[in-house]
Amino acid sequence: MRNSKGVSLIALIITIIVIIILAAIVLSAGGDTTNKAQLAVFTNNFSQYYDRVTMDALNAKQTLGIRSENVNDAQLYYMVANGLRTASGDCETTNRTMPVGYILPDTLKEIYKVSDENEVVAYIIDDKNITGYNAVGNNENGSAGYEFYGDTNGQEYHFITSNGHVFTLPGFALTVDDGTIQYYISNEKGCYYVVKGNSTLGEGDKNVNGDEVKELLPILPVSDMKGHLHGLTANNTALTAYHDQTTEPLPNQESGLNDKVGQEEGRYTSIDKE
Repeated sequence: MRNSKGVSLIALIITIIVIIILAAIVLSAGGDTTNKAQLAVFTNNFSQYYDRVTMDALNAKQTLGIRSENVNDAQLYYMVANGLRTASGDCETTNRTMPVGYILPDTLKEIYKVSDENEVVAYIIDDKNITGYNAVGNNENGSAGYEFYGDTNGQEYHFITSNGHVFTLPGFALTVDDGTIQYYISNEKGCYYVVKGNSTLGEGDKNVNGDEVKELLPILPVSDMKGHLHGLTANNTALTAYHDQTTEPLPNQESGLNDKVGQEEGRYTSIDKE
């Protein structure tokens, strides 16, 4: 009897341990499922936003065509981001083949296959200018008024590139099994970057999914993009922004004045606008 009872007690302990292990596996799988479900929601919602921005750009181009106002893609996307309905009389679009925008961080250049440092720039989208997302305008520093994932990892920003890609920073965070974090910046395929997170990996190492760790911290516009500006004049001469103290005046401006044309209320959304 003692032997029987002893075996039963051991069996009971083993059973309890197995149950605990299985429960841990189920909970882990459940958490992973929840995270992926949240990613699916973000991807779907941002896809709708992306489509709406693209549709607004097409509608704006059609309207400009009717008015015989010809603009290139960079000018068009700048206008959509800033809610401009006409290019006529606007210094940014009239005098620049590429209105001034923010230079992409290196990691984003790789994602969007940008070879030249100043080949593509990004404009902050003021959400109030986008059809269906106009309930709340951007915050004073340019961060999003309409949020898809919130400010847990840094204030959320929305951008459109001068060649038409819509993305967000720092991005929707999805933790990987090894502790690295994938930040999804768009609904487009492959538009995410990997951050070290809580892993032991370093920059340049590959995570469990085979993706290279590109950043030690999330990409934040205020620390990674502010002040990195570029634009092109009508003569394709490089020029930085109206809020850059070293900027030369645009045509028809008095010599020595800062290029601050067009900074009316709600215009030219910029990072940490003063």
